[in-house]
Amino acid sequence: MKTPFSIKLIYWIVNSLFWIFIFAIIVIIIESILMYINPSSYPFSKLGVRLPLDLLTQSTIELNGESVPVKITKISGTINVWDLGLMAKIIYYGSIFILGPIVIYALSLIKKMIFNVKTNKVFTLSNVIYLKRASYLFFIIWFVIDIALKFLKRFLYAPGESSFHISTDDCFSMYLIIAAIILAVAHIFERGVKLQEYKNLAI
Repeated sequence: MKTPFSIKLIYWIVNSLFWIFIFAIIVIIIESILMYINPSSYPFSKLGVRLPLDLLTQSTIELNGESVPVKITKISGTINVWDLGLMAKIIYYGSIFILGPIVIYALSLIKKMIFNVKTNKVFTLSNVIYLKRASYLFFIIWFVIDIALKFLKRFLYAPGESSFHISTDDCFSMYLIIAAIILAVAHIFERGVKLQEYKNLAI
């Protein structure tokens, strides 16, 4: 049976993401080594810590000829890694080098599952295992990022001295959404496996 184009496209996207994450980790390692050797040549990291921020100030805008007060929230700012304190650096690099391999492993599991589908091995127990493991890994990624950001909040600023606060409400919720979707698909495949087993027994 010919593989549908949609399956081929999904496999290509997942495979591309897999190699992009590997390349990104290699770039971060190389840049970190270069910045350590000669920090003066890198006044601002090209891969700085991009964080969503809540700016706790008010401003005014013109609406219908009148000045209306507004609160500015949820803007993004980039912080140079090497301007952070030692503990913040440890949290940042620790998160990257822990989560990076986890993301790559999760994508490799999804690649295996899609490859099985391409080869007409759809409702199999191995596909269910691949999907469930991938969903659990994305749950872990979301949890670790949330915890890491909360720890960074303690080391990046003193609450009474800064008008900027890191927003952790929905900045990395995409990982939680991805995990939930993959887990739902895993349960669908699991149901398919049970139906397939029942069909084989009936025959």
